Amino acid sequence: MLGRALALARGITRPVQALDAGAKRLAGGDFAARLQVEGDDELGRLSQTFNQMGTEIERRDGEIRAWNRRSTGDVNGAE
Repeated sequence: MLGRALALARGITRPVQALDAGAKRLAGGDFAARLQVEGDDELGRLSQTFNQMGTEIERRDGEIRAWNRRSTGDVNGAE
């Protein structure tokens, strides 16, 4: 019984720890941070959603950086 409880606890704790680590990487500017999706339960879907969020943040960051480069180039070219 105790072994089963420990296995269940690890099955919840490990994905939550991975999500925590991934969120810290993303918050630190590592927009390529992704999680391994394991299963189709709530934690698996949360990991999948985290990955989609990371992809979207990475895409938007690229758009903003490209816009800034174009804007800076336009300003420098006008001087």
